[in-house]
Amino acid sequence: MLTAHGYRTDVDAEFGPATTAHVTSYQRDRSLAGDGIVGPDTWHALIVNARDGDKGPAVQALQRLLTAHSHPVSVNGVFDQETTRAVTDFQAEHQLTSDGIVGPDTWSTLISPT
Repeated sequence: MLTAHGYRTDVDAEFGPATTAHVTSYQRDRSLAGDGIVGPDTWHALIVNARDGDKGPAVQALQRLLTAHSHPVSVNGVFDQETTRAVTDFQAEHQLTSDGIVGPDTWSTLISPT
C-alpha cells in the first residue's frame, strides 16, 4: 500500500527499518503522528479502493493477500476476471458485501490474522 502511494517498499514480509522509515515519512507528509506504526489512522489513509480494471501495486498487494487466504490468483498487478472472482468468493466467505470492490471492510478482513 505504501508503494501505491509513491513510497517504494520492497515486499519481503519484514516490517524492518526501511518500511518503518517509509511509514514515518508517509505519516508526516499527511499530518499524521509520525511514529512508524500503522495504526487505524494510518491504515485508513493508506487504503486504496480496488476494482475490476485497476492496475498497480495495490492490486499486487491484494493478489498476494487473496492467495494467502486460500484464494490463489496470479500476482500480476492487474485486477482481472480471475481477481474479481477471487474477491467475490472471499467476500462471500467472510459475510462481506460480495460486490468485487475492495474497500475498507474487505482490506481489513484481508489483513486480519487468519
